[in-house]
Amino acid sequence: MNILKDINKLKSIRAFWLGFVLAIIVYCFIGTLILINIKYNNPFGGLALPILGIITTYIAYQQYKINKYQLKLSLYSKRFEIFNSIRDLLIEIYQKARVKNTYSNFIIKTDDSNFLFNQDIVSYVEEMRLKINKLNFINDRLDDQNLSIGEERTKLSKEKYDLLGWFHDELNINIHNRFHDYLNINNVK
Repeated sequence: MNILKDINKLKSIRAFWLGFVLAIIVYCFIGTLILINIKYNNPFGGLALPILGIITTYIAYQQYKINKYQLKLSLYSKRFEIFNSIRDLLIEIYQKARVKNTYSNFIIKTDDSNFLFNQDIVSYVEEMRLKINKLNFINDRLDDQNLSIGEERTKLSKEKYDLLGWFHDELNINIHNRFHDYLNINNVK
């Protein structure tokens, strides 16, 4: 999460400097107007500079808020991609009891999860990888023609059943609860 804080600081600094440069340009323009007003004895010429300062501060603050919301939107989009890849993988496992098509997408999309989420989701993604590898191993063993009916096949079938139960619970119950705090658009941090 330190990277996100650094990005947020950089965006805030960029917004500040953009506002600062804009303020200098406006100050130069207003300064020119003040000199013209002094030359022609305008009594309201002294109010131009404070008004300019207020307007410039307001513009800089709006730039800061816009950059802050853009960062939140970007973070939300990246997190939602990871959520979708996990959900797609769970759907494939639920439908086929196997993982083939979506596994590579899952690996690619979730590779950045440690930069976008706290440790709870990072651990969850790692747990899913381990369980998927175990499911693939069990499926390969059960597909092996040399594995005869007996104790080992029964044990592998039980393990597969338990794994599929875990994936089913994740898809239907847990995934939304796990990601709620990260994908609630009002609470994105």
